Amino acid sequence: MEWVEWVLSHALLTIAESNVPGLDNFWLKQGTEVMLRLLKSKQEDVQEKGATALATSVVIDDENATVDKARAEAVMKGGGIASLLDLAKSCREGVQAEAAKAIANLSINTEVAKTVATEGGIRILAALAKSTNRWVAERAAGGLWNLSVGEDHKGAIAEAGAIEALVELAFKWPSGGEGVLERAAGALANLAADDKQRFEGQRGHLPNFKDLDR
Repeated sequence: MEWVEWVLSHALLTIAESNVPGLDNFWLKQGTEVMLRLLKSKQEDVQEKGATALATSVVIDDENATVDKARAEAVMKGGGIASLLDLAKSCREGVQAEAAKAIANLSINTEVAKTVATEGGIRILAALAKSTNRWVAERAAGGLWNLSVGEDHKGAIAEAGAIEALVELAFKWPSGGEGVLERAAGALANLAADDKQRFEGQRGHLPNFKDLDR
């Protein structure tokens, strides 16, 4: 069974990365269910690849930070948010990073963002933003950026200590960490906005999909 999970995780990631058109029914009826099962695998490599595949499969336009509503909500309804948050607490940094990336991408959808917040995701992301691993911190900051869009979660983000964590990122990676700084700055700009319109251009940002295999 272990080798089957390994093959499935790599195959689904390859399909997701290829972004082949016409696969909506596959992702909604089969792909999502299989990926959610892989998140619960006992193999950490499978968990990591499953999270990466899930993060990739929900995106339909990475340049404009757009996710497929039906796919994202299928993950949510299938219990995927709880599974991803569990993985985000893994002791393996690769699993943490990919789980945080998936949470960040899914949180672009406002309904999913509410579930992430309700299930304690903001505190988990705030903790990951303090990681000494650049990729973990970057993707956690990306999740906080997406959750900070609008007014719904700003209070919870502040209460979780995320503002301090985001500010500290600038001192941890003053150079060579452009992705970290971009996401941290985006989240802080949203949190500092006086109203919903002031930083209309500060939209949530997807993690760089060129880094998916790192």
